Amino acid sequence: MKFEFSVIFTYDIHDRNNRIGEANAFDTIDDLKLAIKNGRDYFQMPYKLNVTRAVQIVDADLPKENKHGIISISSDQPHPHVLKRDGFDFIVSDKLIYPRDVRTILRKKYNNTIDFDTKRKWDEKQPVFLDGVIENTQYGLCDSRTGAPTQYTMRSVVCYPLTDKHIVIDNNLNQIWPTKTGKTPTVLTELLSKNAIEIIQR
Repeated sequence: MKFEFSVIFTYDIHDRNNRIGEANAFDTIDDLKLAIKNGRDYFQMPYKLNVTRAVQIVDADLPKENKHGIISISSDQPHPHVLKRDGFDFIVSDKLIYPRDVRTILRKKYNNTIDFDTKRKWDEKQPVFLDGVIENTQYGLCDSRTGAPTQYTMRSVVCYPLTDKHIVIDNNLNQIWPTKTGKTPTVLTELLSKNAIEIIQR
């Protein structure tokens, strides 16, 4: 058997509450920047970005499709086996948001702050990540006129303070938290520089 190795970089974007997602492979940091810039049209910031590096191995002796999509020996296709996977999570946002900004966002959309201020006491100087609003439909007693059950929506805000473990980047991949560096986070550049295959010892 002849084995072939490859390094695959992928990104995974999730909007608030993980309602909208996008995942794809990319080759260079410019490809990733383009995906993030295009994401402005589809994803409401802030949103989550996961970048993953996978080292794969495949048996090159297994039959492959030719340029016409015809398999000459059997229907088995070479399936890569992931030997190693690592990556990092980021938050993409044009700017840091604070509790006062969350209240403004909630009032604009829901006309109130829901349970934002009842869940915890917020440090107004600590930036936060607004992960969205969970909605849960509840049914009550039947309407006396229609006979249909009454329906109402319960909402809960998902938000948490940022810590030094969180990394926030803008649309150009420049780090703005925990330290505003004006450059791509070191953990990301180091991850993408690992495009050579490592020797994996078992």
